[in-house]
Amino acid sequence: MYAAVEGRPWLEPVKTLLHAKSTQEWGNEQKGMLRCLASDGFWDRARLAESGYDVDPICECGELATLFHMVWECPKGHR
Repeated sequence: MYAAVEGRPWLEPVKTLLHAKSTQEWGNEQKGMLRCLASDGFWDRARLAESGYDVDPICECGELATLFHMVWECPKGHR
């Protein structure tokens, strides 16, 4: 997964955002979501199904419901 950066992720931008002073737009909720995403802690439906959970791994649009798909590709607008 991290072959392009010699085996490990570059986390300085993430650390900078996590240590930034909280504002109305950037607070604990946003920092928590960033921690979750940066640590691969978000389990989309495709990952749940692959791990044996009884969920449909297919998105409403017919594609595999991965996090990347839901955020960047899906025409149904999960954003």
